[in-house]
Amino acid sequence: MIALSMSPAQTPRNFFAPNWALIAGLAYFLLALFGIFAELFVRMPTTVVGDPTATAQAIRDNIGTVRWAVVADTGMILADVALTVAFFALFWRTRPGLTAILIVLQIARIPMMGANLTNHVAAILLASGQEALQGFSPEMIDSLAYFSLRLHHFSYVVNGINFGAWCLVLGWILLSTGYAPKLFAILLLIDGPIAFFDTIGQLVFPEVMTHAWAEVVSSLAIGEPAFILFLLFAPGYLRRRIELDVNGQHAG
Repeated sequence: MIALSMSPAQTPRNFFAPNWALIAGLAYFLLALFGIFAELFVRMPTTVVGDPTATAQAIRDNIGTVRWAVVADTGMILADVALTVAFFALFWRTRPGLTAILIVLQIARIPMMGANLTNHVAAILLASGQEALQGFSPEMIDSLAYFSLRLHHFSYVVNGINFGAWCLVLGWILLSTGYAPKLFAILLLIDGPIAFFDTIGQLVFPEVMTHAWAEVVSSLAIGEPAFILFLLFAPGYLRRRIELDVNGQHAG
């Protein structure tokens, strides 16, 4: 049994025996894959900004695909849980303070994602015409379905503050330790301000930060996909660097 009084560096090594770098890469890849499917291939084509009737009709016309997005979002949440565990196992022994901040930010966003999933489900229930909605006019039901999808979108936008801070902490861990080549760390550090700018722009200056401009700004954030590829194709690099750091602390 691991004593609670143990420091991170004293934790038995068998807990860290799995290849957590590869597990992190796979979990991060699945998180991105599920998110891309649900957002880019389902919600974005389904939502007709400014037109509730067209949006509700698009949901009805593609109800099967829209329902699969619920499964994808659920998979994304589970992958984020796995990623949280993997990052804790990787960084806790050598950077406990920064790792605590990273994990708190990650844990905070998981229930937010779960709660936001209900907005997507609400849009499905509204557009599919449940019996409990017979007292509402078709126009009102379409407006509520549209509002639910837009609320889902802006919940993602608000979560950009959390994501931006998370990128800054992760980028700083990598840059200060050398666990990854500096380019990946710097790109993640750049992703942080981009996420802040995107969130503030869409919430405070919506007349300027239109949907098209928001997509342009988001496309500039390449640190996350680059780091996912690094974890997938070079997990040994990260693992060796961490082991060298741990061994150096033990030797010291």
